[in-house]
Amino acid sequence: MKPEVRKLVENFRTTAKNVQNELKEKGFILPVAHNGGIKYYHLWVKKNSKFMYDIRNLHNPKLFYYHNICNHKLAIAIMIYEALGKKFNAKHILDLDDAYAHHLQNIKIYKYHSRLASKSGNVDRSDIIESRCDYHYNALEPLKTEVRGVLNEAEKLMFDNK
Repeated sequence: MKPEVRKLVENFRTTAKNVQNELKEKGFILPVAHNGGIKYYHLWVKKNSKFMYDIRNLHNPKLFYYHNICNHKLAIAIMIYEALGKKFNAKHILDLDDAYAHHLQNIKIYKYHSRLASKSGNVDRSDIIESRCDYHYNALEPLKTEVRGVLNEAEKLMFDNK
């Protein structure tokens, strides 16, 4: 690593530590990395063997609060709501996660089949598959916005309670 880049990285680390310490002094608790996951209060979000996210109790990892959440942003939002003891519509968030995962999975499948059709020289089939993929792209965009909104609302709670 070049000396200028190394100095920049060190300055960034120092600034991040200072900000974190200042927030701790003011009584704010921030989510932090822990054993390949993220912890906040007594909850821990970690990726499982199916590449989905589980929300567990930090002190008893066998105790699951939520299991197999596909979107990491929604898993973090649920963790924040649960840790702060705030009421939230878990069914809505989990349904949003299911819809998001459904459209994302279909996009991956259609892209794969479109590539196969293109390689085999079947351009018409590839175009049909791409049009199906476009439907799922269009359906995914408002879901992305809603996921961002859910996470932003949860993050506001971390700082509103002080």
